[in-house]
Amino acid sequence: IDKYHGGSAKGISEATRESYRDSLTRLAFPYFGPIRLDEIDAPFLRGYAEHLSKRGLAPDTVRRYVAPIKAMLSTAYNDGVLARNPAVGLRIVLPGDNEKRRTKRDGLTVQQTRDLLAEISADYSDLVYLLASTGVRVSEGLSVTWGDFQRDNEGRPVLQIRKSKSAS
Repeated sequence: IDKYHGGSAKGISEATRESYRDSLTRLAFPYFGPIRLDEIDAPFLRGYAEHLSKRGLAPDTVRRYVAPIKAMLSTAYNDGVLARNPAVGLRIVLPGDNEKRRTKRDGLTVQQTRDLLAEISADYSDLVYLLASTGVRVSEGLSVTWGDFQRDNEGRPVLQIRKSKSAS
């Protein structure tokens, strides 16, 4: 973990590194035992995720605890210790994964939106109105330009989001 620098140029923070160490020490090392890195494969990693899930951990928490293992395998591969990284392309599907997606998120009511707009600074009201009326993410709303607005076949305004966090 000390050698792992993350997948971006800025690397990972010391807090993340410490969190990874803690996760490895408390959870991963007892589960994995004296296994060599080249003996770890995708089914074994899925088994670890299932083990954590059976302990009652939420799917996102399980993924957070699997992340240090993936980081360790990535570093070993990049350093030439492993011929292949078994974590590349690994998809972990756990019970409860879809519950969050199925949960209907209630937005603000019209009155709540009006109240919010009345309370915030005029400097932010246009952005908040855009977010509330379209449902775009803050990062998407901040990147909107006038060129992103067009008209549909019936003349109604349409906002085209060019850079979205997800493909959906």
